[in-house]
Amino acid sequence: MTTLKGIKGDQIRYLDQDPVVQGIASGIWASASSLNTSRGNGTSTGSATTAAIAIGGDTGPPTLVTNTEIYNGSSWTEVNDFNTPRYIMGSAGTTTSSVLFGGRVNTPALANKNETELWNGTSWTSVANMNTGRWGLGSAGISSTSALGFGGVIYPTTTANTESWNGTSWTEVNDLPATDEYMGSSGSATSALSIGGEAAGSPTSVTSWDGTSWSTLPAVLNTGRKYNGASRGIYSNTTALTWGGETPPTASTTNTEYYDGSTWTEVNNLGIARNTNSNGAGTTTGALAITQSSTTPYGIVEEWTTAPTNSIALQEGMLWFNSTSQTLKGYALSVPTGTWASATSMNTARNEASSAVSGTQSSTLAISGEPTGTAVESYNGSSWTAVASTNTRHSSNGSGFGTSNTSAGVAGGSNPTPDRSFCEIYNGTSWTEVNNLNTGRYDSGSSGSSTSAIVAGGVQYPAPTPGFQMNQTELWNGTSWTVGNAMNQTTRTYTFGGTSTSCISATRGEPNLSYVESWDGTSWSEVAELNQARQIAGSFGTSNTASAVFGGQVPGPGAANNATEIWNGTSWTEVNNLGTARYNPKGAGSNTAGVAFSGYNGTSPVAVTEEWTVPEYVVKTFTTS
Repeated sequence: MTTLKGIKGDQIRYLDQDPVVQGIASGIWASASSLNTSRGNGTSTGSATTAAIAIGGDTGPPTLVTNTEIYNGSSWTEVNDFNTPRYIMGSAGTTTSSVLFGGRVNTPALANKNETELWNGTSWTSVANMNTGRWGLGSAGISSTSALGFGGVIYPTTTANTESWNGTSWTEVNDLPATDEYMGSSGSATSALSIGGEAAGSPTSVTSWDGTSWSTLPAVLNTGRKYNGASRGIYSNTTALTWGGETPPTASTTNTEYYDGSTWTEVNNLGIARNTNSNGAGTTTGALAITQSSTTPYGIVEEWTTAPTNSIALQEGMLWFNSTSQTLKGYALSVPTGTWASATSMNTARNEASSAVSGTQSSTLAISGEPTGTAVESYNGSSWTAVASTNTRHSSNGSGFGTSNTSAGVAGGSNPTPDRSFCEIYNGTSWTEVNNLNTGRYDSGSSGSSTSAIVAGGVQYPAPTPGFQMNQTELWNGTSWTVGNAMNQTTRTYTFGGTSTSCISATRGEPNLSYVESWDGTSWSEVAELNQARQIAGSFGTSNTASAVFGGQVPGPGAANNATEIWNGTSWTEVNNLGTARYNPKGAGSNTAGVAFSGYNGTSPVAVTEEWTVPEYVVKTFTTS
């Protein structure tokens, strides 16, 4: 009989420790040593989890502290205080060479500070002031001789002003694209990121500094926030880790996101919700979240770590024998595919609505619809809440877009006037009418963010003939709509999944109800058709290679469908069905974590919400003898 001993090292590896998931996906937060002096609203910086510095803050308004503490990877040590009491200030550098600048004091009330101090590893020295005093600012830099300060509050206004520090003086350089405050920040004086914040724009927005000027990135946060922490030991604008913060209107969050230079990905959450103001140290593989938690004491610290690069990588289908525990183990999906599960229903049933389709499973909007008119509901992953209504009705499948329940837009759809080109943008509080589509339409598809979106296809209105379908594409740049390359087929196209530069259009390509086209940011191309022909389906997805279609109407009057198909960039695969068959459903998220809501079951509008989840891979231990 073949024995384990006879095959170890061939089909089955013989290891003294289990393989681990590598890369950013392996990252987890764990408790670290707390500060000696519990405080909030200070600042921090540092290049690693073994070399961080926490500076100042308050122990509860109006008491300010000038304490400075150094972390060595296991404990905090109090060192010399800085000179001018203040809080919500900027900082940059390392434990041996740092710069502290700006801030706020309470006497006189809400006063802006412009003082600058340098840390040499032993003591603080006051040096040349900033040109513009401010608090709640972003900061970046590698040492006491090279730093950047940007944005912030010049009470009672907010500024976009940016200044560069060379070790001797501050120089005003090009401003941020918009006024901003309370943002997360990381990088150097020549390569930095401003992440989220309370900008004139969106709390999901991210801007990049290249040493000369700022530019708004197309990659936005999945969860808009301010007061968020960020890795401060990364000195470039191509990678970052941000965590915590305050999501509109006032909720603290544990959400953590990683930036790879192209997109933001949600990774494992903090253990404790916190709303720090750029308080962090370290890199994307090892970071510290330092003050201020949503609970007391405020000196709680958490450490982010990822798997060592020299560990054995855990891979799908791997089988190994752990010689330490004397167990046989394997790594595979716990079940073969994703499933739908019931979630909290909407407050009001609706049909022909729009959604922030590029949002997430835990952050999207249901916009307008029938019979709800201009009503909007916000989903946070657990419940629906009524929020500000749109200014104009956008029923009959207006084109919704947006990345969260605080940053979205809608264009077209039915309204009481003949003009169906109206466009509105939502900032988490209210809707603002902006420039209209070039061509009014309804029953069209859409994807993207409030600053970069695509709308295509639909029924033109007013039209040369009743029900005139179109193939026109329009692109939104945050200010206006421009006409892009047309689709290959004139169509009513309700179902999109992806972004403004990478998405899929599927269903109701009349008369072919399984027709699919892919958008690459420049042009449309026909790709593999759906397995199940249908129209008026729902969708979600992250790109033209990762999307899902669900529900819809199969040929025949009122025949609601519950079939779900996943797109991998090459073909469609049928997976588990929706629990409630419906057509005209809306959705948001990815093909591994999405949400479906609203629609029509053939008889009446529905308020049913369902969440789609693909289970994680798990390590399974086998019984051996």
